[in-house]
Amino acid sequence: MKITLESTDLIVKVGRGNTPPEYAVECRLWEGETSNGIPITCLIARVAVNSNHDQSEFERQLKETPPPITLGDLLPRILAARDTHRKN
Repeated sequence: MKITLESTDLIVKVGRGNTPPEYAVECRLWEGETSNGIPITCLIARVAVNSNHDQSEFERQLKETPPPITLGDLLPRILAARDTHRKN
């Protein structure tokens, strides 16, 4: 499967079950679509760039963001995007 992603400025704290907030992992929300045009949302904790390559694009575009939100706060947005896709 091939996907195309675009980063957003949203950072989400993700944990399992009753994970205390201090142990949750901060993930950046990326939005995009599959090669067939199906909208997707990804929560990505890390992106690695080989140190032999130019990293200036990442440093420039993945800059500081607003404070993290919880996955519970984000869920309505994800569900709305899914419902919009199902109607089309």
